[in-house]
Amino acid sequence: MEQECVCAEAGLHGVSAARHHRSGWQWQQRTTQLLLLLLVVVTLLLLLSAVLALLVIFGLERDWRAPHGKQVASANQTSGDPLEWETELGNAFLGGFNYSDGNLVVPRDGFYRVFLQVAFEIPDECENQALSCTVLALSEDYPEYKEILKTDDFAECCNCIKTLYTSALFSFKENTMLKVKTNGPYIISKDEKLVFFGAELLPD
Repeated sequence: MEQECVCAEAGLHGVSAARHHRSGWQWQQRTTQLLLLLLVVVTLLLLLSAVLALLVIFGLERDWRAPHGKQVASANQTSGDPLEWETELGNAFLGGFNYSDGNLVVPRDGFYRVFLQVAFEIPDECENQALSCTVLALSEDYPEYKEILKTDDFAECCNCIKTLYTSALFSFKENTMLKVKTNGPYIISKDEKLVFFGAELLPD
């Protein structure tokens, strides 16, 4: 009888030990899985940080190496000299340039392509007139604003859109200021796809 009790007790200890061993193995397996999951999460975060860093670096590098700005028509034109421009909303952007009181400010020395398009809304009842748009520059080389680019055309009363466009290449020094003037500010279209002014740095 005593031997049977000893055997039963030994059997219980064996079952308990097996359960304890299985529980320890399961805990170890879960710990390993959690560590692997944590490792995957950390790796993904590091990769994401690296990608974001590269995007920032290349973005800054692009802005530094190739400034390019485009301004579109402003809703409030009170004077033809200079024209006022929108620099943030819609299709407008500065892209490395600065903007001050109607002037596009060149960020660094280099060769630039300057472009200008202005669309005029010509009424059907008006006085026929010659329309003109001019880009002027002010810098160390030009102590006073100097005309560097001009386009003009004759407009007849037509209840239509009359568009003037011009572009050319120039060598500018840093902080050169560019502005636009026109003799028909009050009939300029408010459509940003038709009225824009900008410049872009050409590759060395």
